[in-house]
Amino acid sequence: NEKQFDFRNTLTKVWGNHILKFGGEYRRYLNNNGEIGGARPLFSFHRLWNFANGTPIFEEITTDLSGKPAANNTKFRTSELAFFVQDDWKFRPNLTLNLGLRWSYYSPITSSDGVIGNFTA
Repeated sequence: NEKQFDFRNTLTKVWGNHILKFGGEYRRYLNNNGEIGGARPLFSFHRLWNFANGTPIFEEITTDLSGKPAANNTKFRTSELAFFVQDDWKFRPNLTLNLGLRWSYYSPITSSDGVIGNFTA
């Protein structure tokens, strides 16, 4: 039960011997999958206990005391935001210079029911 919303747009302007492109994108992920393992996006959380004891990934998704699979009903939420600018400059008939800059932001992973936290620095 996964949903992904994606909004993007690109504008192109030809100006002399330059081709300028500007654009942006917003993507929102809603993952309501309650299964073990799971579909994309897969978020893995490794605890210090698992690292110190060298336990494999399957044991990590079970409860520490009983060995039964742990409940995995967290409804993950995350977003991505990006902007870019690009210039294709035809310097000579046989030479084109491509310049570009992109900025991206990836939001912290949250849950709709507030059961997970995030570390901040």
